[in-house]
Amino acid sequence: MIGGFAIMTRHIESIIRMAQASAKMHLRNEVRNDDVDLAISVLLESFIQSQKISVGRVIRKKFNAYISFREDMNTSLLHLLGKLFKEQIQYLQLIADNKTSEVKVPVYTLNEGAKELNIFDTSDF
Repeated sequence: MIGGFAIMTRHIESIIRMAQASAKMHLRNEVRNDDVDLAISVLLESFIQSQKISVGRVIRKKFNAYISFREDMNTSLLHLLGKLFKEQIQYLQLIADNKTSEVKVPVYTLNEGAKELNIFDTSDF
């Protein structure tokens, strides 16, 4: 094996159970990608915490993308929100001839854009 760590059947079962628990906590009957990502993140963080500090640093560096998926979601949502504001400003400038002092983007517009990015929970953002 090169560049990874051994995963046992019980680890996969744990990921499945944690993903199901996450879906149930959000009162959903189906498991979504973000539930699985959360379960993988929890498993990796738990594994890293059980290692020596030097080994934990190496593993954290290799698997950083899986550990920090929430941060990536927030970055994506921030980019989406900026894009929505720019579109709204352009629209208001066209119809109001630069007389607008306030720009609003409805929350449902952000939520719809987030769903297109496979981000279903924007409440933390």
